[in-house]
Amino acid sequence: GMPEEDVSIYLDEGAAWGLLRLEEKHAKTTGVIALAQVEDKIAEVRAKLEESRYVFTVRGISNETHDGLVDIVDAQHPQAFEESVSPLTGVKARNPIPNEERDSLFNTLFLTEAIVKVTAPDGSEDDDITPEKVAFIKRLAPIDAIRKLSNTASAMRLAAEWMDVVQDSDF
Repeated sequence: GMPEEDVSIYLDEGAAWGLLRLEEKHAKTTGVIALAQVEDKIAEVRAKLEESRYVFTVRGISNETHDGLVDIVDAQHPQAFEESVSPLTGVKARNPIPNEERDSLFNTLFLTEAIVKVTAPDGSEDDDITPEKVAFIKRLAPIDAIRKLSNTASAMRLAAEWMDVVQDSDF
């Protein structure tokens, strides 16, 4: 019953860039013949772009699953803290020290749980998502695509958390 969303990722960044440029040109083009020529080129580039399209089905995860991921990450990379005292107020603060390895591991495990399946351009599907596959995807896909996947997974996580709060024994 968790929310799901499909995220399209295009691996052909050159075609994606070309499409953006053509769409800009389309907005500035006047004349029926010139406009038709640009539209034909846009259709060609979109078709080429579709050949590199992978669809990631992302599903929200439960609080228990999320907490389990945090426990795994904590076991491998315990959170370190920096303590400080405000010179003006004397208040002690305990701030986490950033740790790239910890963050990367959590992100990989989080995406492993959130990605339900990947559909390739040829229609084949892979629903056996492992941390190794997610790490491979993170190396292969454009940075913006990984950001898009992570943002969608986080939004699904928030939706799942909201569902846990709203649904009680009387629901």
